Amino acid sequence: MLLRLKPAERAASRPDRPRRGRRFVRAVPLAIAAMLSLSACGGDTSGGWWRVGLTPSAQAAARDAAGETAAGSYLAGRYALEAGDMRAAADNFERALTADPDDVDLRRQLFALLLASGEFKRAVVVGQQLVELDPGSDEALLLLALDDARRADFRDSVGRLQGAGTAGLVGTVQPVLLAWARFGAGERSQAIAAMGADDPRSGLEQLRAYHRAMMLGLDGRPGEGLKVLRDSFPELPAAPARVARAAAQLELAANGLPAARALVAQARASDPDDRQLEWLATALEDGRKDVAAIQDAQSGMSDALVGIAEALGEQQEGAAQALLFARLASFVTPGEGEPWLLIAGGALQHDNPDEALKALDRVPAGSPVAWQAGLARARALEAADRTDDAVRLLEKMAGEAPDRADPLVAMGDLLRSKERFAEAEAAYTRAIQRLGPVERRDWRLFYARGIAYERTKRWPQAEADLLKALELEPDQPFVLNYLGYSWVDQGLNLDRAKEMLHRAVDLRPEDGYIVDSLGWAYYRLGEHDKAVTYLERAAELEPGDPVVNDHLGDAYWRAGRQREARFQWQRALVFKPEPDALAQIQQKLANGLPDAAPRGG
Repeated sequence: MLLRLKPAERAASRPDRPRRGRRFVRAVPLAIAAMLSLSACGGDTSGGWWRVGLTPSAQAAARDAAGETAAGSYLAGRYALEAGDMRAAADNFERALTADPDDVDLRRQLFALLLASGEFKRAVVVGQQLVELDPGSDEALLLLALDDARRADFRDSVGRLQGAGTAGLVGTVQPVLLAWARFGAGERSQAIAAMGADDPRSGLEQLRAYHRAMMLGLDGRPGEGLKVLRDSFPELPAAPARVARAAAQLELAANGLPAARALVAQARASDPDDRQLEWLATALEDGRKDVAAIQDAQSGMSDALVGIAEALGEQQEGAAQALLFARLASFVTPGEGEPWLLIAGGALQHDNPDEALKALDRVPAGSPVAWQAGLARARALEAADRTDDAVRLLEKMAGEAPDRADPLVAMGDLLRSKERFAEAEAAYTRAIQRLGPVERRDWRLFYARGIAYERTKRWPQAEADLLKALELEPDQPFVLNYLGYSWVDQGLNLDRAKEMLHRAVDLRPEDGYIVDSLGWAYYRLGEHDKAVTYLERAAELEPGDPVVNDHLGDAYWRAGRQREARFQWQRALVFKPEPDALAQIQQKLANGLPDAAPRGG
């Protein structure tokens, strides 16, 4: 009988959550989450425009306004939007809009699509039209204010931002943008005071302090700016990389190169793998003084937008909004790399690797985020089914930085996702050879290599790596799940294996795949009633998974519940199992399970 993918393998095959870098302004995501929640509730539309797509009223206008032509354009736009092609969606929705040019909802959604696709010239025109139709269109006022600032027309920018609302997502960033517009217009004292004033919205204090510090530095008061940063970030060396860059620039201006070097050395000791900090240290030694992200009013506005985009990107419902804020940042400072890196990430979340690659082409080679952009390019190439190109890029990066493991880890993850396990193991082994002293966080590298070893039938090496991962992270549920199931599968260490699987379920009781592993382990051990209990729970958690439903059918059959077994096997067929599993399920529907105890999967 053909082997099916083991439950533990399916749990492990899901993308591992990457180790997060230094997050800018840790409290901001909580404030953003609250605003996203409010904008999703009825009655508050201040944030609704950021949800890329058509509102119900806009959909009705597109369908009904001008018959087949408008309806065809609307449907083509919907298809393009579902495919992740926002530029084509905008083109089609614009044609649909010609049937009813006064429809504000439809125009508002067109504006969001143009902005999301980076069509700024068209977005500015549509934004101007929106303001004429609805002077309270905060989203349009925001773009027009940034267009003014981009051309150094800061007084016009101040006027537009003063007219924008202070609620919702636009209101989150409006005070910082207004302060920078005033700073650019020569109202420096007022701008600095505004960033020092109390804000009733919690979670934004560090963001405001960071921008106030940079304003003070640009105003010739770097010592005061450094004090503001130290007061707001008591553990300054452990602050996010962009804050560390700001602190280094202020320290350099206030106290000279030795002091800046010392600060950066402390920051690198806190996070030796941060590539931006490595860039910062090199830049200081090269004699650069402009090492912060903010150098003038325009880059201050862009940086504020980047900070909000990063915070939005960490929220489950914030991907589309994050993309739009990143686009706005790139509009103000098209030569900066960080907005384009965020745009690429948003494009990949929308399943548009070609758009991601275009964005990554805009990241300058000397940018502080150039290394991260290289890793993102590999992900985009893989998403575009250009796996070998991605591997070549990662190999090149590994050669350029022989002390770094991350390109080799990325290579191993990519090859493992393609089931090229022998090549994945080789990449992981090279990555492990580059590690210094093994740290707790390295558990996932040994775990990943253990999977590659197991899939290439090298169990002693696999077991050693999985045990090493558990030694580093004893309560890691994915490792407990994989090793525990593998032992059960081979009839080894059965008591300890069941304990490990129960512990994995305790740690992730809502993870249907891990619950499925425990149920399937009981099935393999012949404890069919217990198997049914856990597999029923797994099917509740993952009702659309063909393997979970197939497992439950097998357990029902062995427990003497043949009618229910056939029902579950039929359900498994509905959810399109893999070809080898499909043939097995069809055979079971025809003949049931053999009388002999089950072997393998």
